[in-house]
Amino acid sequence: MPILKKSLITVLCFCSISVFADDNEFNTNIDNLFVSKKINIDEYNNLYRSYYGSATPKDSAENQQVSLDELNFDDVASFDTYEALVESFKYMRDYDSFEQKIPFIATGDSPFEGDWYQDSPDLDEHFPRRLSWLAMHTGCETRATLGGKVIEEKYGIKLKKLFVFGNLSADAGQFSPNPSEDIVRWGMHNAVLAKVGNDENIYVLDPAINPDAPTLLDDWYTAINFDQEDQRSFTGSVCNLETLSQSDDCESTDESAYGDALERLEGLEDGYSGYLNEEWRSVQVRQNDPYEVLGNNPPWDLNE
Repeated sequence: MPILKKSLITVLCFCSISVFADDNEFNTNIDNLFVSKKINIDEYNNLYRSYYGSATPKDSAENQQVSLDELNFDDVASFDTYEALVESFKYMRDYDSFEQKIPFIATGDSPFEGDWYQDSPDLDEHFPRRLSWLAMHTGCETRATLGGKVIEEKYGIKLKKLFVFGNLSADAGQFSPNPSEDIVRWGMHNAVLAKVGNDENIYVLDPAINPDAPTLLDDWYTAINFDQEDQRSFTGSVCNLETLSQSDDCESTDESAYGDALERLEGLEDGYSGYLNEEWRSVQVRQNDPYEVLGNNPPWDLNE
């Protein structure tokens, strides 16, 4: 059994199927809103609360946000060498022991119009999958939490997550889920962080943004600000790996977050379709072959 899944077998998941259905509806509405216009953080938070309630814990990632200049990176874990950091990044990027539980495929021309899914009996649900790096528009919280766990179990290093809030945007290129635009937009994005030795540089491990190597923090800020907003309006919080979503306790050590993240990624057999399904459609909408792109021919070199 794969390392990650073996440890998650005993993790209790407290999100019901109905909650995951709400997640799916929330993500769809966020996608639609970002396609129609830019969204500011207040609009995003109001929509978030309309689905998940107004009582956000005072210690949540959302409520711990400060200006980017005020972020404290003292507790970010370090690798001994840059080469070790790159090795762990590539291991996380290429780890492929996940499964798409719901064998659905896209049937329309756009994920934002019409009826998107139908049963696909010829889709091999046991096709090994990586984390949903090519679904840049959604699921960053699961990629960061599970990707960090993959690194922790392989290398014994516990990473931190960085949440950034604001009018964020990035170039998704040929894997944008919207066939009429290459840009994706969010009100929040997050990824894991690391340092090297005593170097003060902060690196972001986010293959959705840069699949080739860890990205220096300032370069990552630039990459998620494609629309060139005033970066002084962005805020952020540095939280534990178990802080799955922005409404969770920033200092959480609750390991049920890994089981929750795994179900959000892979989907449930009765209900929520999962982020791997979102990635499948993002690849398919531009007439790419998912079996190729999500298999042995991703947009990076697996042999490096």
